[in-house]
Amino acid sequence: MKPEFYTESTEITEEEHGDRRQGEHKAAPIAYPASGPRSAVPAFTRICVDLWLICSALLPRVSLSRSEEPAMPKALYLNHVTLIVDNLEKAAAFYEQELGLEPLPAYKFDYPAAFFRINDTQQLHVTEWKDTPSFRGHACLRVDDFAGAFRRFKELRIIDTSPWGKVRKLPDGTLQMFIRDPAGNLVELSSPPGACADESFLADAELCEQAPGAYVSGRADARGPQSDTASLYHTQKARE
Repeated sequence: MKPEFYTESTEITEEEHGDRRQGEHKAAPIAYPASGPRSAVPAFTRICVDLWLICSALLPRVSLSRSEEPAMPKALYLNHVTLIVDNLEKAAAFYEQELGLEPLPAYKFDYPAAFFRINDTQQLHVTEWKDTPSFRGHACLRVDDFAGAFRRFKELRIIDTSPWGKVRKLPDGTLQMFIRDPAGNLVELSSPPGACADESFLADAELCEQAPGAYVSGRADARGPQSDTASLYHTQKARE
């Protein structure tokens, strides 16, 4: 059944507009539903809305199957860590001279920055800004001579036991200690299980834990996946 409409003329008359000639300006008739009030939505608009609702109901909803969804990217490895320092020259000298990192050219920045090669795929970046160093946040570097590093950094008095405890052997045999660079950044140094032939330094009770184990904070809030087989070096290749 077709809807019935009535029309209301909106012709502008000479009586309404003074000296205008009759019929000079006419507006298109407005159509209303026959049963609705005169303030109802104009018929043309109602038809458009109805057609839109019908089309929306009939058209199939488009959805991507699992195979069509964009693939989730996978992180391959850690490329670099950036440390913020308050004196680029002092920090650069520390990482080159005390940790033996090879300097690399940085991009042509408009701020102080230095790049260092750790290995073929990883770098350390230091850049000078007026930021506050983190108390516990840190980067970890594997060193080739943990005992020698301990003695050297003990002499420099930069071993920091406040954030994560004393120098220790972790449950899997990994050796761990924390030092501060000249800007106050915390840096963890580690050595894989069995890689350090001389562990006599662990007898230093002032700086070293006397029994193997992980750091105990006293928070009693052990959330997150945990295991007795956890390790910083989780593949055999990393131990070689």
